[in-house]
Amino acid sequence: RTSLNQTKRCNVNTESTKTYYRIAIYIPFLDSFISNLKERFLKHKQILTGFQSLFPKDPTILSEETLTEFQSLVSFYKDDLTGTIDELVAELRLSYRLPNEDRPRDALSALQHVTDTFTNIITCYIS
Repeated sequence: RTSLNQTKRCNVNTESTKTYYRIAIYIPFLDSFISNLKERFLKHKQILTGFQSLFPKDPTILSEETLTEFQSLVSFYKDDLTGTIDELVAELRLSYRLPNEDRPRDALSALQHVTDTFTNIITCYIS
């Protein structure tokens, strides 16, 4: 199937319809689908890593990398949060000092510990 006058048509020289379908429709569809997935999920990777700072694997160490990830999370949700970045970092440091049995492991368990002390951190959990 080749066309001479149409410029927006796929001109693939193949012998089988299966190969034509694969080249003309299936491969561009897969390429578009993968591009959309990358744009949708990998673009926000830095923001998503900020959530890992809220649930640390080793809560005794608050590294500079964790603070940077948390600050990127705060800057993304700055319209929803009250307080300055310094206040939010102080809340994060306080949440790292909670005893192991009181420390939330995920967002649902964090909602059980809602207090006025950690209002901004809880807003990050819910968002």
